[in-house]
Formats: sequence, C-alpha cells, structure tokens
Amino acid sequence: MDSFEKQVPPRRGRHTLWLLLGLAAGMAVGAAIDNMLLGILVGLGFAVALGSSLTQLRRVWRDHQERLHHGHR
Repeated sequence: MDSFEKQVPPRRGRHTLWLLLGLAAGMAVGAAIDNMLLGILVGLGFAVALGSSLTQLRRVWRDHQERLHHGHR
C-alpha cells in the first residue's frame, strides 16, 4: 500500500520552470545570432531535453533508493 501512495504525478511547476529557462536561454541565443525565432526554438528544445533527462535521473535515483530501502528489511 505504501508504494501505491508514492505514485503521485509530478508537479506542473517544474515543467513551467524548465520552459521559462529554455525561453530565456533561447532569447539569449537569439540575440547573439540576430534571429529571435530560431533562438527561442533552440531554447525550447534545450529546455525539453534538460527537463526530460533530469526526470529520468530522478526516476532512476528513486528506484535505486527504493531497492536499497527494501533490501535492508
């Protein structure tokens, strides 16, 4: 029952944070290359890639911690 309660969908605030960071990075890249639209697209791609890789790392870490926790019982 305990593991069922832990399966909570992720908060949307983090996804918004990554999108805003990606937009900011995209605007910086766009200003550097004098093409704002291309910069924003690059920034969004960066935000999606970074957010998904961090989500994967967090999932792997949580699974590892659960295995360690259940192994000690």
